[in-house]
Amino acid sequence: MNEISQESFVVFLFISTIVIAICIYINILKQKQNKKLYKVAYIDDITQLGNASYFKEKGIEYLQKPIQNEYIIALDVNKFNAINKIYGYDFCNSLLKELGNRLVKSLPENNITCRMSNDIFASIFNYEDDIKVLLDKIVKSLSNLQINNINIRINLSIGVYKINSEDRDFNECLNKAYMSRSKIKGLYNKNYYIFDKELENELIEEEQIESCMESALKNGEFKVIYQPKIFAENEGIAGAEALVRWYKNGEILSPGKFIPLFEKNKFIIKLDLYVFEQVCKDISEWKEKYNYYPIVSINVSQDHFVNESFIDEYLQITNKYNIDRKTLDLEITESATVAPNIDIVKITNKIKKEGFIISLDDFGTGYSSLGMLQNIPIDVIKVDKIFVDKADLSSNRNIINHIILIAKSLNVQTVIEGVETKQQVEFIKKIKGDIIQGYYYSKPMLKEEFEKYFNEHR
Repeated sequence: MNEISQESFVVFLFISTIVIAICIYINILKQKQNKKLYKVAYIDDITQLGNASYFKEKGIEYLQKPIQNEYIIALDVNKFNAINKIYGYDFCNSLLKELGNRLVKSLPENNITCRMSNDIFASIFNYEDDIKVLLDKIVKSLSNLQINNINIRINLSIGVYKINSEDRDFNECLNKAYMSRSKIKGLYNKNYYIFDKELENELIEEEQIESCMESALKNGEFKVIYQPKIFAENEGIAGAEALVRWYKNGEILSPGKFIPLFEKNKFIIKLDLYVFEQVCKDISEWKEKYNYYPIVSINVSQDHFVNESFIDEYLQITNKYNIDRKTLDLEITESATVAPNIDIVKITNKIKKEGFIISLDDFGTGYSSLGMLQNIPIDVIKVDKIFVDKADLSSNRNIINHIILIAKSLNVQTVIEGVETKQQVEFIKKIKGDIIQGYYYSKPMLKEEFEKYFNEHR
């Protein structure tokens, strides 16, 4: 019995040891798996800082503590896409890592700093002294970097929001930092903006606009207006540009008040479709009433180009109203031709294949190259008003002259925008511009006024 008991004890001890070892092994595996899941969920691969999920989770915890001298900053690199194209993907990853490290070191201890997306970083921290002194320190530390033995100077945009004791929604606090950053985005004479009353009023106004934009679209408060385009050679009507105004509570709301907001919240996609359909409806009516309809150019927001299926929606509308697509001129901006998430060559070729005219709007104010003009099937170049205003009308040495020469060599029409004086008209005729658009001939007008205008000038 003693021998059996001893043997049983040994077996029990052996089995227990194995079970305990297995349990420890399983626990270690679980810990490793949890760490792996945590890293995937909360850690940015490139910088090894927290990601957006981590930042928002920690930010919510932050607001539950007593608030005193707490700040949120949102920071990004101006023209980061251009740096990416010049130096490459690996270089920019190293740049982002160095940027994150320096930002952490420049801020007070116990700061929470994360990479939110692309080149955007956000931090939350406590700071009792003059915040502008700290911001100047950040700009100085982060603006000059050495990456892979290459010295590079970058320009930053930093938005700042000081959290107050009444704040309860962390996303709203972060949004105010983002708004502050957007206020000075791209300005080289200013690197940071601290959220203030002026910006708060803008935010309130934006919230008011967003609260009624859907109902405004449904109730027909957005009106399409037309600005005539005139042939320079004979001053006959060449067509018109369709624009939009918001008739709100008896007042006309300037596009500058709502278009940038709609581009930000993507409502511009709905508005663009609404304007496009309204133009097709008007052209259909003119065709029936007058057996005549001018070529109408319509702005297409860059947001449409992210998904080329928008072309199918446009085709359905033209089929619905039986519109000849050669009378519809889709205007794209220069910024859309260089956006990293847009295959502009593929999309413009598809647009052209379906029979639409394509215009490049605001030519000369963006980043498109002459090579891009050869790659995409542009029919019309629209020369921005800024070149008309700055032109020396007594000289042939003007940028407009050269743009027109380039356009003619590519067999592309030119539309000169913002023409307001007789002297400017004579100058454009002299340098052989094709089409003129501006207040000299007409301001934008409602449909009924434009009908009368084109019947008098066709």
